Amino acid sequence: ILKLVKAARYEEAQALRAHYLPLEDQRDAINPIRTLHEAVTLAGIADMGPILPTMSNIEAQYVDGVREAARKLLAWDRGG
Repeated sequence: ILKLVKAARYEEAQALRAHYLPLEDQRDAINPIRTLHEAVTLAGIADMGPILPTMSNIEAQYVDGVREAARKLLAWDRGG
């Protein structure tokens, strides 16, 4: 995205950014760190396990939304 913006290719940058927005919206609504941690697991990239003792995993009510956003972003990134 940064390369596209630096090259003044704003429409392409905006189109690329749009793929990230569903997961970013989940991060904004819940917690940026906890949500990204869970997204990696829920997308099937890697089992991140529990978060360190000073934090907690996301609440069950958020799991489906984060899973969907993370899997869509991963599928797009892999060309599917």
